[in-house]
Amino acid sequence: MNLTIDIGNTNTKAALFEGDRMVDLWSDRFDKSPEALAVYVDTLCRHYPVERVTAAVVGQSPRWTDVLPAALLPHLHLVSSQSKLPFLVGYRTPETLGADRLAVVAGARRRYAEGPLLVIDAGSCITVDYVDGDNVYRGGAILPGVAMKLQMMHTLTARLPLLEVKSDAPLIGATTEECMMSGSVNASVLELEGYIGRLADEGGSMNVLMTGGDAATLLPKMCRKAERCEHLLMEGLNELGKMNQTTTQNT
Repeated sequence: MNLTIDIGNTNTKAALFEGDRMVDLWSDRFDKSPEALAVYVDTLCRHYPVERVTAAVVGQSPRWTDVLPAALLPHLHLVSSQSKLPFLVGYRTPETLGADRLAVVAGARRRYAEGPLLVIDAGSCITVDYVDGDNVYRGGAILPGVAMKLQMMHTLTARLPLLEVKSDAPLIGATTEECMMSGSVNASVLELEGYIGRLADEGGSMNVLMTGGDAATLLPKMCRKAERCEHLLMEGLNELGKMNQTTTQNT
């Protein structure tokens, strides 16, 4: 069985897979309670035959491997551009490419074995990643996420309040709060629709997949077609775990 771990900027997720089937899923703010991940991993190892660990690390948590039993450390694979991947990498600086971006694209390629892909991960930042018809990962875009836009408006101005993300953002706001929400939610929607439209104009039809915590907020407002895949990153980590199961990496 493969344990997948995603250490992001805000949350940490862990999922256990048996083959392609997700058996269990856990999520928490790692910076607030890192011991919770240790407890979760310990519980899993007591009840399931965990054989390997596949991880994508983006957030700043240098000693997160302390949560793993010593017996699993030789079977840990940290995803990077050096991993075996189900696509070619045409990125000019592959060493800077985030493991989370590689994982979501791997998850998308598992779902669609052929053809161009556009993968949107709407998290703390919104990432847009494109794979062309020759199965070459070309890169994409990194945008401020919805909450980040709201945070920046509050931090960089004198009087704008700090708001939490709401899905019912009007296109035309009638209050300052509604205007801020529109400028965060609807602007993100329009940005993504623009990317989808321009790439479709230049490269033709493609499968568009969307994941991440804000996908449920943004996708219903989009006019462009996209498929929501809630656990795409974890599915991609599991796929990369299978592809790299003979690779060992100690930390």
